[in-house]
Amino acid sequence: MEMIRKAAKDADKARAEEKKPHDDAAKAVQAKWKPLLDKADLAVTTCKRALAPWLQAKEAAAREAAEAARREAEEKARIAAEAMRQTTLEDLAGREQAEALLKDAKAAEREASRAEKARPNASGDTRAVTLRSVFRAELVNPSDALKHYVAHHPEAIKACLQQLADTDVRGGKRQIPGFTVHEEKVVV
Repeated sequence: MEMIRKAAKDADKARAEEKKPHDDAAKAVQAKWKPLLDKADLAVTTCKRALAPWLQAKEAAAREAAEAARREAEEKARIAAEAMRQTTLEDLAGREQAEALLKDAKAAEREASRAEKARPNASGDTRAVTLRSVFRAELVNPSDALKHYVAHHPEAIKACLQQLADTDVRGGKRQIPGFTVHEEKVVV
């Protein structure tokens, strides 16, 4: 067995020596391009930070306009429905006017839907920059969160507990509530 270990160690050493020029070349390429890439990333980040307040203001204005368009569409629909109720089949002029109001209400509804879907953006010669909603969870009540995840993801909770216990055992703990620590003898 010792000969096998020595052969494996020698093979790994030869592999590392053979691979070293490639690793060195890759490191040189990375070192050459990293400053430029870092500056480009910084420039993009700076531009995004500068655009964010403007895009947020533009989005707020668009949201207000969409809400106004929605209110107008609802009001036009209400007026058209009322006009349709008040006309009779014999009142052709009134019916025609009510249908024109209904057509106008449908157009206002389409316009309101279009305004609600519109996304403010900043565009130039290339791709437009927009705002995107990004969500993140903040733990505010660990007890409630644990109850939720025990009920909905019990296997993930067990895996997490096992990982914590394995870390404690490797650190020297031999008594962990809820766990039995087993000692195994392995060949080294």
